[in-house]
Amino acid sequence: MNEVPELSPNQKYFPLQEYFRSCSTEVDKTVALTVDQIEKIIGNVLPRWAFDYSAGFWSNGNYNDHVQKRAWLSQDYIVIDYNVNSSQHSGRIVFEKSRR
Repeated sequence: MNEVPELSPNQKYFPLQEYFRSCSTEVDKTVALTVDQIEKIIGNVLPRWAFDYSAGFWSNGNYNDHVQKRAWLSQDYIVIDYNVNSSQHSGRIVFEKSRR
């Protein structure tokens, strides 16, 4: 796996990156977050496409074009499951520490 560049402090998803950095690899191999929790962490709402085009938003590839993915990939987490609801602006995303 290529080294994923980290986000800088002025980027929207930087707080999410720091959240994953703070997770203990011994305890937090799997991290489940709700949409509300993610929005509280980043201090902003997720864009509509996180719901309408969730397969692209929450996938683990193409991080150069979609910087939100760098928040988890740079800390060696991958999305293993997601279930989001556009009409209710809700959902749950499950991340897992990847093995490098």
